[in-house]
Amino acid sequence: MTRFWRWLRNRLFSRRKGIKNIGAEVASAEVVFNIEGVNFVFGMDWRMVPPTRRMARALSLARQEGMRWYALSEMEDIVGYMGGALTSRGPHYSAPLQLASRFSQGGLELFVFELTQQRYAVIALQDSRPLPGYDALLDLPMAHAMVDEFLAIQRGQPMRLVGNTNWLEGQEAVEPEDLFVIPVQSARVRSMRSKRALGQGVVAFVLACFFLGSGAWGLEHWRESSREELQRSPAYQQKVYAKALEKAWTSLPPAPNDVLQQWQDVFQPLPLVHRGWALTQVQCDLDRCRAEWTSLFGSSADFLKALPTGASLVADAEPEAEALIGKLITEHVFPKSATPDGRVRETLLGKREVRRELGDFFHDLKLLGSSVSRIDPPKLLGGEQDPSVLVDPVFVGQWSLKHGLWMLTSLQLPEFVRVQSLVLDLPNPKISATEMVQPDDPNTGDLYMKEPTFAISGTYYAKQ
Repeated sequence: MTRFWRWLRNRLFSRRKGIKNIGAEVASAEVVFNIEGVNFVFGMDWRMVPPTRRMARALSLARQEGMRWYALSEMEDIVGYMGGALTSRGPHYSAPLQLASRFSQGGLELFVFELTQQRYAVIALQDSRPLPGYDALLDLPMAHAMVDEFLAIQRGQPMRLVGNTNWLEGQEAVEPEDLFVIPVQSARVRSMRSKRALGQGVVAFVLACFFLGSGAWGLEHWRESSREELQRSPAYQQKVYAKALEKAWTSLPPAPNDVLQQWQDVFQPLPLVHRGWALTQVQCDLDRCRAEWTSLFGSSADFLKALPTGASLVADAEPEAEALIGKLITEHVFPKSATPDGRVRETLLGKREVRRELGDFFHDLKLLGSSVSRIDPPKLLGGEQDPSVLVDPVFVGQWSLKHGLWMLTSLQLPEFVRVQSLVLDLPNPKISATEMVQPDDPNTGDLYMKEPTFAISGTYYAKQ
């Protein structure tokens, strides 16, 4: 591995003789940028650590050059230095080491992120280690130039490109907030103290342990707990939950009665018997409906000559295989004209009120005929945080209903629910080939032995 790094370093410097060394020019200007409340350092001076040199000796030589801070890779074979002052409060972390620990997959990688309209981060990694000269925070022209330089040097090499820009071709689209939200301790930027100061600190620590005993341990434990508590603070949890909740609202299905009407527009025109095939089941979701047909006496060729209105044979079905078992499936796709209804956010009820109202609704339906219903306990929508630390949390639960098909057309669901699926069960008809005269007879409903039923399921939404 050491020979490889030496070869890579010699190759880089030999191939960059005829190219303007943009990476080296900007790498000396350290920049601290705050991402999601955490201080990340860009532009450190990264150097290989020779295997024959101790880390203490490497830090001592860098201190003589005026360096004041350093960050060390997990393998301790490459170290980054900086000589400027860290004026921001709180711990600081190296951006390349954060990417190496959280998102690197090894090999040659180039990360380009648009942090603001004027600031772009350009970071290169080799085998999950920072590549010297390519750790910078630049404006758009300089970022373009550094990326072009890197691609020209590494032309022909397998490379992974990651970023959120609109001009880096072939990139994996990733937002910087997803990678820099929780810092790793191995990426922390540490202070470079002299050997004498380090010795004095050790002596002071031993004396403090001698006189204070467990007090020093308790203080360190309190500091560590404070850092962990900060990440678990209600403000941080609320910020994460607010983003997740907004995303969940945007994917909310349309109003329930609108979806029911779309489903009814699909299955109501379907005949109960078509060309010797009986309709036995219809399954619907938010995108399409599928109808299952069972052969009474007709062949699949007869059925395929004239499909029911608006139907197409399922693309992944084999008609010959289905004909052997006497079943065919048709697909009915309807246009997505219904859009998500945002009124549910304004009309949310409490968890108890919602479950009570939904329970009364199912009870009223049971008085009209035999039915089976279920209401599951609600869970937090969009996250797994503790609801007690959140402001205005929203909950979601599952529900289902099975009832006679005769009352589906008059079913009106509450506004705080959403539907996900519908299944119509039509028992096999008591019919024979000699009794069937008309292929599409609207009066064949009395030929069914059992009462047709529907089963519908969905979700309900409530506030605290």
